[in-house]
Amino acid sequence: MAGRSNRARELGSVAIQTGSDWPTLANAALAFASSGDIRQSRALLDRLIKSYPKNTRFQQIYRPEIEALEAVERHDASLASATLEGQRSYDFAEDFTLPYVRGLAQLAAGHGPQAAAEFQKIIDHPGVWPSSPVHSLAHLGLARAYSLAGDKAKARIAYQDFLALWKDADPDVPVLKQAKAEYARLQ
Repeated sequence: MAGRSNRARELGSVAIQTGSDWPTLANAALAFASSGDIRQSRALLDRLIKSYPKNTRFQQIYRPEIEALEAVERHDASLASATLEGQRSYDFAEDFTLPYVRGLAQLAAGHGPQAAAEFQKIIDHPGVWPSSPVHSLAHLGLARAYSLAGDKAKARIAYQDFLALWKDADPDVPVLKQAKAEYARLQ
């Protein structure tokens, strides 16, 4: 999520070598999908689909997230959005990653207002899964959504909010560097 794809793939590989339970494998598949390794993500997802056909958390939360991230990576934003539409009743069930990934899919599809609504949903509920990284990243998503929609004033505020939350972060974190560059272009 912070843009360190190589590290995500490395940790995903370690996870599947050391654990075989479905949450470990599902999180590894998410890491692979988020970092662009669709081959690894798909292999794990196919294995999970076959092994856990009746696991509601996997089938209704993790599977759609992974499939949507894979679709975004393949530049099929419409499929990514459609994959997550039926899962809205689970938005508060698992650390807000469903609305976050839905927001990413809407951004990829060029739908700024719809993306903003997904990220705002996360921001509006700071007490739900407060340790989830999507809480701070939602501010960046919101900034990008407003920028895409052409609302530079709201985009600036959302970028400022994100940068304030990340003021003590390692300055070399890729997502922080990208956010600073995007914010500078708005000025």
